[in-house]
Amino acid sequence: MKVSEVYELINEFAPYDTQEKFDNSGINVGLDDEVTAIMTAVDVSKDVINEAVNEGCNVIVSHHPIIFRPLANVVKDDYVGSLVIYAIQNGVSLISAHTNMDKADGGINDRLAEFLGGRNLRKIPEVDEYATFFDFDPLTMDELKDRVESTLKDDRVSSIGCGVVTTAAVVGGAGGDYSLIDYCIKEDIVLVTSELKHHLARMIDDRQGKMITVGHFTSERIFVKIIQDLLADKVTVKESSQGTPFNSIYGKEQL
Repeated sequence: MKVSEVYELINEFAPYDTQEKFDNSGINVGLDDEVTAIMTAVDVSKDVINEAVNEGCNVIVSHHPIIFRPLANVVKDDYVGSLVIYAIQNGVSLISAHTNMDKADGGINDRLAEFLGGRNLRKIPEVDEYATFFDFDPLTMDELKDRVESTLKDDRVSSIGCGVVTTAAVVGGAGGDYSLIDYCIKEDIVLVTSELKHHLARMIDDRQGKMITVGHFTSERIFVKIIQDLLADKVTVKESSQGTPFNSIYGKEQL
C-alpha cells in the first residue's frame, strides 16, 4: 500500500472536499513510499515523529494538520518548518483529517456521542453541520458531568446550568457558535464541547442554558480509534502514546 492509497481510504470515509476553507487537511508531507505501518495521533510533534520512527511507522495520520497556514519558506528556525524537515529526514509522510473527520458520519462527533452513551444520533444541518445531537435516559447535570469526566478521562471538566436533562449536542474541539448555542438554550439541550469564548459562556449562564466543557485534546483523541478501525484490516496501525500538553492527573492515559 502506498501513502496515496491511505489518503484515498480516509477520503472515502471522510471526504476531503467537505473540509472547511480555512482547513488544510490531506497529505501535508507526502513521500508516497510503500507504507510500513501507520502511527495515528491527534497532533504532529517531534515526539510523535520519533515514536513513529521507533515503532517502524513511516506514515503519521493526525487529526490536526501540521501545515495549517501557508508557509512562505521551510526552515529549521520555524517550528512548523522544522517538523516538516524532520519528518522528511526520517522518511515519514504526514496525513491529516481535521474538519472533514469532525463532520463525517461515524466521525469524531458521532463517535463521541456513542461513547457518552447516546442514542438516536442525528445531525441538524440548518443549526450546525458539526454537532451531533443525541438522547439518553434522564440525568441531572451533575450526573452527566460525572459521566463525561469518567468516560473521557478528563479532570478538567466544567459545567454551566443545573436540572435534569435528556438531550445533548456534542462538538469535539473548539465548537459552538451563537446559532448552535441559541438553539440549545431554547430547546433545553446540553452543549458538550471544548474551548468556548467567555462572552458566550456568560450568555449561556445568563439565559439559564446548559453546557459542559472538556479539554480540547480529550475531546478529540477518539480520532486515533477511528483511524484504527478504518485502516487496521489493511495495514498495521499503531496508536501514539501522546497525551494532553497540559498537566493532568491522567497524563498519557488512553481511552
